[in-house]
Amino acid sequence: MTRKRATKAVRLKDIAVKTGMSIATVCKILKGPPTSDLFAEGSVKRVKQMADRLGYRPNYHARSLQTGKSMTVGVAMAGSIESNIWFFGQMLGGIQNQARLLGHSLLLISPEKDRDSLATGLEYARCRQIDCLIVPHFAYSEESVRQMENVNLSVVLTTLYERKTSLPTVLMDPKPGIAQAVQHLADLGHRRLTWFGPVPGTDQILGDSREAVFSSAVKSLGLKGDSVYFSKLPAGAPDEVGEWVQGGREAMLKHLAGVPKDQAPTCLVCSDERHALGAYSAILECGLKIPGDVSVVGFDNIFAPVACPTMTVVSHMLPEIGRKAVEMAIAMADDPALVVKLRGHREYIPSQLIVSKSTVRPRA
Repeated sequence: MTRKRATKAVRLKDIAVKTGMSIATVCKILKGPPTSDLFAEGSVKRVKQMADRLGYRPNYHARSLQTGKSMTVGVAMAGSIESNIWFFGQMLGGIQNQARLLGHSLLLISPEKDRDSLATGLEYARCRQIDCLIVPHFAYSEESVRQMENVNLSVVLTTLYERKTSLPTVLMDPKPGIAQAVQHLADLGHRRLTWFGPVPGTDQILGDSREAVFSSAVKSLGLKGDSVYFSKLPAGAPDEVGEWVQGGREAMLKHLAGVPKDQAPTCLVCSDERHALGAYSAILECGLKIPGDVSVVGFDNIFAPVACPTMTVVSHMLPEIGRKAVEMAIAMADDPALVVKLRGHREYIPSQLIVSKSTVRPRA
């Protein structure tokens, strides 16, 4: 009986010989950006094609022993992926793509029975199972932020609003997108713009701060602005999409019932696209058309592409927030001095208006 000979592992030297390049060059190209950016596109292509042809597989264990790095980015989750995915999916896509581009794997860290994902993530970082930890805003509390501030590890927070912390943070700037939305409606000919958001003082994140930006943009263009408010969800109510949509629907139905059809708002700028979807429902129930009678601008870009008509929306640029967080976290892992240098650093990602089919010129 003949015994099958084991396949010999392909080495960097084998690729170097076949391509006529040095082992160091082959190594830098296969490591990916930023080292591969130092070489001509043709050289990079030739090395990668030869590596695929020979069946080369990098020895991550050996690399980890040599560099002391796991080449893995950890992401803390507040619960199961299913409970986060409707909002978190876009940010996670940005995190994963940038991590892969920089030669890193991704590890999602969920809460365990006896401890939360932050404690597990910090333990992984201390044990070098991950090089850095990204913590989205829904995965931490004020208390947990204070705990993370006391560790000398590569930890980056992501959020959609300002948080008081000395940890480096990547967050959205709502001003550019809202200003673009107001300008867009003004360019279409709207002269009275209506804000649709939570009662002032009940939601500083979605309501007060975004409405202040809206009011400032309207005033700067010499336009008129008014507001329609809805009540915040009662304490303890589940943060479900349906609950938010229903809240927006009821508030808009109540408002439209109190005004003649010809005096209904010609346009709405909404604090959140879930409430905007509720406004969609109420407007149609009252016999008005979108956008013929009422133009609608939402905020988020999660459900806007599947609305009917597709919704013009201010995007919070979640993929870009994820990409920037990975860049910062890996840079800190590569240069420990940055962990101290970036204390309190804020990286703002500008929101951006995406024009679709829910906004047109105002009715006569």
